[in-house]
Amino acid sequence: MSPVLNNRLTDIVTSIVKKLRVGIVILLIFMTGASAALCQTIRPFRTLGAEEHLSDLLINKIYKSKDGYMWFGTETTLERFDGNQIKTFHFPEALTGMRRINAIAEQGGSLFVGNAYGLFQADSNTGELKQILPDKISFPVNALADGGKNTIYLGGRQGLLKYDTASGKVEKVPLGKSALEETEVFAIVNSPNSGIWVATRNTLYNLNQEKGKVESFPLPNPAKVSGIMTHGNRVYLSLTGQGVQAFDISTRRFDNPISFGNNLITGMGMDSDSYLYVSTDGDGIFKYSLE
Repeated sequence: MSPVLNNRLTDIVTSIVKKLRVGIVILLIFMTGASAALCQTIRPFRTLGAEEHLSDLLINKIYKSKDGYMWFGTETTLERFDGNQIKTFHFPEALTGMRRINAIAEQGGSLFVGNAYGLFQADSNTGELKQILPDKISFPVNALADGGKNTIYLGGRQGLLKYDTASGKVEKVPLGKSALEETEVFAIVNSPNSGIWVATRNTLYNLNQEKGKVESFPLPNPAKVSGIMTHGNRVYLSLTGQGVQAFDISTRRFDNPISFGNNLITGMGMDSDSYLYVSTDGDGIFKYSLE
């Protein structure tokens, strides 16, 4: 073979190898990027069950405390999860029957739960749920909210009550001008910007603690309230059979209800990206953007 032809073949082979190398590098970059994107899309998850010593698999309430613990209110116990282990808190053995936890709240570094028997405080040292003032709080507690300044608000068939954790005093908070307006309270939320919001089957109330002022707003379609939360300039109520009803804090008016097809709503929550998660009876969870 002539030197000229040989050099020509060498140049061609060298060019092909360079192109192959470039192609391989591009392919590796693409694969790396695709793998990273896939990892971001498919997020790992884990389940908590009997193997992790979760004593009851029927969860009614989920709460994250200020110290980072996740708390699960079940049909029979309160469970605390620290990311690795679960610690179970038990009700007194003398209490039999319905122990289902209806509400969870914290105040002054202590965690409180409400159920059909009344109000209980979690004791981290003994793992017990100690009943608080059973002679005064002897009714089912549907809702709890931290009122600040040693105060917890309780909602139930007795209406709205205020419990002073320092003095042990329990007093009723009037919601209307007549006793007929003070019906069963199903949900309470404390908003730093707009005060205490209380929901009954017929009415949404707003309490201004500093001014001692109470405003009432009749619900457009009365229903049992399964949850309440605030976001931005709105109060959101999840109503059994009605969907989610939003209330505009600025205009003091209700928006049109948000329907999810299956409006048998059992609860709701919100993530840091302003997505509303609505749990239903039969159709799982719906995700709805509030922005």
